[in-house]
Amino acid sequence: MNKSVFVVFVCCIIFLVIVGIDCPSFSVAGPVRVTSEGIEFLDGSRQTSSRSSTWQDRLPDDERFKPLLDIPGSNPKVYSAVLDRETGLVWEKTPDPSLKNWDDACGHCYRKELGGRRGWRLPTIEELASLVDSSNVGPSLPGGSPFTGVRSYYYWSATNDAFSERDAWYIVFAAGYVGKGNKDAESYVWCVRGGSGGDYH
Repeated sequence: MNKSVFVVFVCCIIFLVIVGIDCPSFSVAGPVRVTSEGIEFLDGSRQTSSRSSTWQDRLPDDERFKPLLDIPGSNPKVYSAVLDRETGLVWEKTPDPSLKNWDDACGHCYRKELGGRRGWRLPTIEELASLVDSSNVGPSLPGGSPFTGVRSYYYWSATNDAFSERDAWYIVFAAGYVGKGNKDAESYVWCVRGGSGGDYH
């Protein structure tokens, strides 16, 4: 056999062996353990990896949402934000109780500081809709979610109407209805942190 052909053959065998290895489980430093099925947190909850999950797979409500401490070790403990493990977004635990037009809603989130963190924004319509559980009403949130003070009313999103720059999309949390309306109207505001955001004008 030609020497160069032999070298190529050996390299191919080595490559196939390497990519064929599948480690079922290994530990990493920090509060998680990575397995072939996803991420396991120290509190026993799990986040399924995309490799083994399907569209029908959903995290149980008691595992999906994790309240976040403002100041670790504080007494009494204060939780002002909630991590959604399904989307990776961080939400206000209690949305602002005052009504605002769309421009003021955008500015309110931009200026917000919560738990010593800035970088808040108005969510897109897709992000806001990810909180809706239409099997519940008044408000239409997943059962057992840790959010408080959510009104069964209109909440602004950052998403503009494609056909009119005077309108933006909103969600009515009475039953999870998605609609759009004039930006001068007043609705509630629920700020979010993380994700890609976008669509302000």
